[in-house]
Amino acid sequence: MLYTVTWLTDFAAFLLIFSVQRQVAETNSDPLLLGALGAVFSLASAITNTLGGQGSDRFGKKQVALCGTIAVLISLVSVVAFSSNRTVLFLAYIMSGAALGTIYPSLIAWIGQGRTDRQESLAYLRFCVSWNLGLVCGQWIGGWFFGYWGITGPLYLAMLLTVISCTCLLLAKETPLEITDCKTDRKTVSPNQPAQQFARLAWIANFGGTFSGSILFFLAPHVIVELEIPAGKHGLMLAAGRLVVIATIFLMHVQPAWKYRFKVSASAQIIGIVSLIGLWMATSEIVFAVMIALLSVMQGFNYFASLTYSTTASSDSQKGAASGWNEATLAMGLSGGALFGGLIGRSLGPRTPFLLAAGVIGLLLVVQLVLQLVREQASKRSQQAQ
Repeated sequence: MLYTVTWLTDFAAFLLIFSVQRQVAETNSDPLLLGALGAVFSLASAITNTLGGQGSDRFGKKQVALCGTIAVLISLVSVVAFSSNRTVLFLAYIMSGAALGTIYPSLIAWIGQGRTDRQESLAYLRFCVSWNLGLVCGQWIGGWFFGYWGITGPLYLAMLLTVISCTCLLLAKETPLEITDCKTDRKTVSPNQPAQQFARLAWIANFGGTFSGSILFFLAPHVIVELEIPAGKHGLMLAAGRLVVIATIFLMHVQPAWKYRFKVSASAQIIGIVSLIGLWMATSEIVFAVMIALLSVMQGFNYFASLTYSTTASSDSQKGAASGWNEATLAMGLSGGALFGGLIGRSLGPRTPFLLAAGVIGLLLVVQLVLQLVREQASKRSQQAQ
């Protein structure tokens, strides 16, 4: 049931994001408006990610997820009702970002509750597949619906999906925490374990990954419209990239040799840098699609790694807060990419945000390398002292 809710939530969310951002792009608005809109949407989500995660630990995961879903439905109705009034439309759009931020930490904590090691990895694999399939459907079907009915077509569908999601949450049962919170003897609960240390590195990598993803979601529509790529193909390219994300996450679950190996994470980020440079240079839809697929490899690795490390290092009573912080780093990356990408895109052209994202990922990779070297040196000194 929770995987269905995850799929429906992301499906509705990206129907909204695609349709609003595409409409703004088609009105010949400059990249700064696209970026600022995406930045505030993501920032609102980042704030509620942390609050929603902590709230789910305190008040219950079902209650927080249900309240967030109802708030998403209200915001969708507002977007449809005021689609001709830009100011109110944008405010409702931002409200939907805040509402979505309360849902994901609750679902992540709820899904992982009472599971250990391999069971937890399989549960989060299914979660990642669910939300990525939602994103695929949202972008692909959103592009198709937008091409036929404009902004209102995707939004009416999003409203229907949100109602179904709300019904599923009402029917779902949350197991009391005191029954399932039996993992206090797990070594990973200790804050001194590698999971905590690698979680911090993964959060930094996640910021860079979603910084680039933000440019793809919120600013690339401007370039895609300039290339005269139809809305249907636009949505299909983005959807294909999410299928690559799913494939990457599946391989990570099947072959867990990537865990606690910084070199693998660094390689994924280098692939992301190369793909962003390719997007900056791309002049055809085929090249654009291939570079999106390469970028998706990094995004899939970053997300599943950070989710794994964050939840492994937390007990059931802390999973909501840990998931909230993890999701907040994603949302902050989305916000930063949209805002600064919009600024540089307005000044230096709509393609330059791709180079900005490549530079940010490179800089953050250096930061991670320094932190990893410091940790390794500290570990060696500790072993010598013993």
